[in-house]
Amino acid sequence: MPTHALHNRLKFLILEVSKQLLLLEQALHTQEKPLLKASQQTIDYVHNLTIQLQNHCIQAFKTPQKIQKNSEKNPENARIPSPDAILTYQQLGFHLQSLAQTLELIAQELQTVKRLKSLKKRGVIESLDLIKIGLNLIDPALQNRDNKMATNICRLKLRVSYLTQKAEKKLQKQLHRKPKKTKLTHALKQIQLIDHIEQASHHLLRIGETLLSYNLGQPLRFEQVQTLSEMLDQLDQQSDLPSVRPMGETKSGCTISGIPFQSASTPQAIFKEGQRQKLEEEKAGIEAWHKKFPGLAPQLLSYHKQGNKAALLFEYLTGETLEYFIQHRKSKSLHQALETLFNLLPEIWQETQIDEPHPMQAMKQLRRRLKEVYRVHPEFKQQPFQVGELKQHSLETLIQKAEKLEKRLKCPPAVYIHGDFNVDNILFDPMEKKISFIDLHRSRYADFVQDLSTLIVSAYRLMNFDPKVRKLIGEVMQQTYQFGQNYADSIDDTTYPLRMALGLARNYLTSTRFVLDESLAKSMLHRGQFLLNQIIQLNKSQRQTYRIPTELLTG
Repeated sequence: MPTHALHNRLKFLILEVSKQLLLLEQALHTQEKPLLKASQQTIDYVHNLTIQLQNHCIQAFKTPQKIQKNSEKNPENARIPSPDAILTYQQLGFHLQSLAQTLELIAQELQTVKRLKSLKKRGVIESLDLIKIGLNLIDPALQNRDNKMATNICRLKLRVSYLTQKAEKKLQKQLHRKPKKTKLTHALKQIQLIDHIEQASHHLLRIGETLLSYNLGQPLRFEQVQTLSEMLDQLDQQSDLPSVRPMGETKSGCTISGIPFQSASTPQAIFKEGQRQKLEEEKAGIEAWHKKFPGLAPQLLSYHKQGNKAALLFEYLTGETLEYFIQHRKSKSLHQALETLFNLLPEIWQETQIDEPHPMQAMKQLRRRLKEVYRVHPEFKQQPFQVGELKQHSLETLIQKAEKLEKRLKCPPAVYIHGDFNVDNILFDPMEKKISFIDLHRSRYADFVQDLSTLIVSAYRLMNFDPKVRKLIGEVMQQTYQFGQNYADSIDDTTYPLRMALGLARNYLTSTRFVLDESLAKSMLHRGQFLLNQIIQLNKSQRQTYRIPTELLTG
């Protein structure tokens, strides 16, 4: 990596933090407490160097990514780093400053210890030596983009944690013996000191993770990197960690990355890591789809669990999501995708249908998520009011009344549904004319309307207000509704419009928790309220002829 201003500032910062640490170690070896004060005083230099680095990062973001005209006069600017490199320097600066602040606290604690010599038995010096090794690895790991060095920095944290936990256990035993007050005070001070050392190693871990994330191409924790490495080893795919490709955003809290195998430049697998329960459900969903309707779900390559975390490695599916076709105004591909999907769904439903109905219980789902809606949009929680003959019920009352109606509606036999049928969970490959499903942790037997109502609202809530995009969104909504009506007619399902109204109301209202745009969120609220108000006022004969107003199926 050529020399540039950011790298030079970072090197000076590393040197200053290393000097701060060295003075700490010298004080412990020589028992000379003035060295502790000298160590503390370096924090001002660290602070100034950090500010300089951050200022250069800000300037680098503003500078065009090209060779500077004055590079001959100023060799420092011979190369401007990429945006991800600039962000890496910012993060390294922040973590180095945090480490220095913790070392300052350690120096402060050591000044209150009467006999520094007693700390040699507590693993303090050995722990500080490990942190020093980590500091020395930062520059070469960054310059060479060396995953092994970055991983070793992370592992140093584990070794320090082992030493500090061992020392703290001994001190805790000493406290339980109820020694003299002076010894008790001394032990408590040592515990506090050891806690600071543990915190210093935590900052070192963050530095190692920052380097790994820069090398791999996506922010990852050390535990995630270890899990990915183990899963690839099981598949005999590669000896070194691959670069990873971020695979969109998720509201589930999971990390999703594309993984190339060996020399492949495009993803061959998807790595997904998150809460164990959710990923166990997704694993079960993938396996269930392979049994019930093979070819829709990705092949599961590997599964790894540890504590409350788990990871899946599964086949990378070709194609793009329906969301992609909408957002990029790929009208032809979108309509091909919808046609393929609407030909496929009746086959799935006929193949997986069971004898008994499983009502979707839309109002129960809505009531369960209402607190989350109010947390994001507290203004939606309104008191009922009446103006003349016009009466507006509270949302809670509307749900209660609609739930009574929902329980009386006849529901067709249940089919196996996706369960989270959003436009970003349905893939279509235009070349192969093939539909695939992803994110299957909510798959189950239910009313087919559950999936269709989710699909309609997931299109509507897209945060893109380009008129052509909104027109495509409206087409998705209308075609999906009409497809559902046609299917319902084919199976003599007479309550489809009412159940769809309940499903849409549920989805419009609960989806507001994902939308911060005031105009769009209020539109979804009003649509949901309107549907609930409308259906609870229908008499028996009106229910038989009810159709959802077309205005509620526009983008």
